[in-house]
Amino acid sequence: MEGKGNFRLPVHELNGPEDAHKTTEFWADQGVTSFKAFMHITRAELKEVIETAHKRGLSVTGHLCSVTYREAAELGIDNIEHGFGADSEWDPAKKPDTCGNTADPARAAVFLSPPGRDASTRLR
Repeated sequence: MEGKGNFRLPVHELNGPEDAHKTTEFWADQGVTSFKAFMHITRAELKEVIETAHKRGLSVTGHLCSVTYREAAELGIDNIEHGFGADSEWDPAKKPDTCGNTADPARAAVFLSPPGRDASTRLR
């Protein structure tokens, strides 16, 4: 399940929560038992995928960027992939529902040096 901005996956790009609902229902009717949300899905689309899937006893995992891990957890996602280093929440310039700069070294520095710890004290 991917939102607008996909540049590499040969998949349908969702165009809002209603489309997310219909697409989830369509694939569930085809026998899909779990869904994977990708980088450019919006919070509203992800919420709809999760709610629709859960009503049918199905699960949702995420390879996320536009939605932070915290936001996805609050929406009820079942699983998140690729570790906290990929979480866009660490990007201080992150805007809601956008991916931002996932290769920003500042994110890595925050991840390696949690708040309250000077970068010089991090493990090497």
